[in-house]
Amino acid sequence: MNKELILITIKSKGGRLTKVRLAVLDIFIKAGCVISEDEIVKKLAEQKIKPNRSTIYRELAFLCREKIINKTVLAGQEYFELVGDHHHHLICLGCQSIRKVELDHHLEHQEKEIAEKNNFKNINHALEFYGYCQK
Repeated sequence: MNKELILITIKSKGGRLTKVRLAVLDIFIKAGCVISEDEIVKKLAEQKIKPNRSTIYRELAFLCREKIINKTVLAGQEYFELVGDHHHHLICLGCQSIRKVELDHHLEHQEKEIAEKNNFKNINHALEFYGYCQK
């Protein structure tokens, strides 16, 4: 989802484009992968924007409710990322880094096959790889 489409979506739902909301959206767009609430707060502080935690919580709740971002739990921690860029994650158990990994279309074929065999309508899936990076 690109920024223009996100802003149109927010306006169409009656949402305001506050300084904090726009800054949070920019953080998500630049992140390219999952980001934690703590990381968002840190990046806002780097921009000299210091909203209280309840404001951040409300922003994340609003963006989730409007299906602009998704919340996911990886390695026991909550993370958020933009909707629409489907990918999977490599999670290092040593340094706690998380990297985006994209798989070829073979997985999509298997997903459809599994759904058909089990008479199941799949709406989403998640795949994470846990291990150790070279660090």
